[in-house]
Amino acid sequence: MMGERGMAAGMMGRGDPTARMENRLGAMKAQLQITPQQEPAWDAFKAQAKKQADAMQSMRTTLFEAKGNAPERMEQRTQLMQARVAGMETMTAAMKTLYAELSPGQQAILNQQFGAMRGTRRGAPAGAQ
Repeated sequence: MMGERGMAAGMMGRGDPTARMENRLGAMKAQLQITPQQEPAWDAFKAQAKKQADAMQSMRTTLFEAKGNAPERMEQRTQLMQARVAGMETMTAAMKTLYAELSPGQQAILNQQFGAMRGTRRGAPAGAQ
């Protein structure tokens, strides 16, 4: 297991997460060709995505600045992970609302984008397990 500072520092050093998220959302909106009628659902999804990005940045900072002994830091991590699960549940609801507004073609594009956790591990080729 990586040391506390090593893991947090690695997460902090991946560039500007807000800019990356904005780029991904912009590309997704363009690929989906969101219509004016779909804008409210898209805007709600985008707002939730921004909220999640902010929460993740806060989590990274908290991990980086963790204080206390090992059990106390583990408890902090547990609390952060519980908050992360709650955030993902909210994000899932926003995704479902958006998805329901999309045409079958748009849904197919979104399914492809979120179909697999491609490139989630460093150095792993897309689709590698």
